[in-house]
Amino acid sequence: MTDEPYTMEYKVKILAPGDVYKVTFRLGFRVEQRMNLFLRKVVEDLLENDELQNESRYHVSRAEMPTGDFKFVIMQEFLSHENDLPVPEQIIMSAYLGVKSFTASPQNWFGLDSDSVEIEKVPLVLRPVKDFRLRRVR
Repeated sequence: MTDEPYTMEYKVKILAPGDVYKVTFRLGFRVEQRMNLFLRKVVEDLLENDELQNESRYHVSRAEMPTGDFKFVIMQEFLSHENDLPVPEQIIMSAYLGVKSFTASPQNWFGLDSDSVEIEKVPLVLRPVKDFRLRRVR
C-alpha cells in the first residue's frame, strides 16, 4: 500500500477545433466535485500547450482572465406533451421527475458557482404519438 495520494486524471477529445472539446474526468471515490476549478485547470493546460486559443470577445486582457469566461449549461428534463404513455407510466414518470426536483441540484453536485450556471429545459419524449388524424378544412 502506498502513501501517495490518488492522482485525478482527465482526457480531452477535440470534436470541433476551437469550438467543441469533450473533457472526461477520472476523479476517484469521494472526491469533492469542483468542476469549475477542474475545468479552469484543464483550460490552462490546453492554453499552455497551444491546443486552445484564448480570444477575448470583450475588452479584457488575458492577464485579467487567463482562462476566459465560463458558462455551464445544465439540462433539466420535463415530460413532453408529445408522449403517448399509458396512465400508469405517466404517473411513474411524473413521480420520478417530481422526486428529482426535490433532490439537490446538479449545480451543487458539481460544485458550480451560481453565476456561471444556466438551466435549460429539455422535453423528454419517451413514446411519441404516432397515430392521429388531422384534417385540413377550407
